[in-house]
Amino acid sequence: MSLTIGQKSVRVLKFLRGIRHPRAYGALGAHGFGQADLEEGWALLRRASGTKLDAPKVVPRKSGIYDQLDELENLWFPICRASLERRFPAVAERIFLNLRQTSGVEVSVSMGAFVSRVRELESSKNKDDQQARAVLEERGLTQPVLQQIEALLEQLEVAPPVPDPIHPSAEDISAAEDKMWSWYLEWSVVARQAIHDRRLLRSFGFLTASFTDVPEDEPTPEDGPAESEDLDSPGAVAAE
Repeated sequence: MSLTIGQKSVRVLKFLRGIRHPRAYGALGAHGFGQADLEEGWALLRRASGTKLDAPKVVPRKSGIYDQLDELENLWFPICRASLERRFPAVAERIFLNLRQTSGVEVSVSMGAFVSRVRELESSKNKDDQQARAVLEERGLTQPVLQQIEALLEQLEVAPPVPDPIHPSAEDISAAEDKMWSWYLEWSVVARQAIHDRRLLRSFGFLTASFTDVPEDEPTPEDGPAESEDLDSPGAVAAE
């Protein structure tokens, strides 16, 4: 099954979040994984997703942040896309390149890219960009709304943003996607061999109720369905 860039990005994001656990990092470290590899993973994710997303804090999945971002995405993606496609189709294509409405962890990637691209319209000297931003302002995507989204995203970030190309082309993003996925496939194999704790594996996104969504080019874990415990749930780590 062929995965979209968004689906690949969320797999990589889950993997990078899983590495935050000391035992997971230590297990990979025994096979050569280090800070440079971690930084490479985050850099590849940023380039492939066209956003300045950085390493998330340990935020409980039920904190409501992802739900709030999801609601904002469901509201503004359709409004902005419809408003731009008729008047400024080239701008609409650039804003929504490789973006779709998502949920869960993936929404932080899509909304991060969306806000970053809208901000670029504000600093652009191009007349169409300026007029397109004015239309979005009229539709209600005002500064307070953008600041609200940015404030939610900041709660998921801890590292300062690393500069990336401001206007990556479709070819650049495609090349970055290939590099990101290659990085993920390499270290996901190492992780599955080095880590045997099912809760840790689940935190990486490897163990699910069904393996039907695992792509053909990604090794399938031999373990069965995941246990109900989750590293992000209260007391899970402490109980180890």
